[in-house]
Amino acid sequence: MSDTYLINKPFINIVTDPIMLVNDQCRADITCIQCQKLYQIIVDIKAIEKYRDGDYVQSCFPSMPATQREMFVSGVCSKCWDAMWDIEVEE
Repeated sequence: MSDTYLINKPFINIVTDPIMLVNDQCRADITCIQCQKLYQIIVDIKAIEKYRDGDYVQSCFPSMPATQREMFVSGVCSKCWDAMWDIEVEE
């Protein structure tokens, strides 16, 4: 892993490997701070750099679902977020 892709949030770890780098991608490993479940999201390296440099998450990852973007901001997965706010999810 290169220090270039470090994000100053303890629940996010950026993982790169040669195959991903060829495609200008990396993997964000995000551990939910509530349930401790690990989520792995493939993202564009340029988007990660923009996010690291302070751009808003919605402008860095516009095509990413809001539930995944929220994990970058708060470290909380969608199931835990819904439970925290007592939101009922229709099946």
